[in-house]
Amino acid sequence: MIKANLVQLRETWWERVTAFHNSGQSGVAWCANHGIKEHQLWYWVRRFREPTSTPSSSPDFLPVQIPKSLSVTNTFLLVRVGSSRD
Repeated sequence: MIKANLVQLRETWWERVTAFHNSGQSGVAWCANHGIKEHQLWYWVRRFREPTSTPSSSPDFLPVQIPKSLSVTNTFLLVRVGSSRD
């Protein structure tokens, strides 16, 4: 699947999960009314609960300010993105 299709799939499911949450129905009832398999709904509900779950095509960046007292050549920076580390 190409990236454009993945973005579209994620946006489609974002809309579905939002509609489910706004419906006030149980997962079983909502899925039955929309012809969607319940396990698919719960998969996407879990995916969108992750911190980086908004359907965005561009990343968000935050400025980082490092005090001059820390500008030593033997320091390192640990970056965490979800469960990844680099």
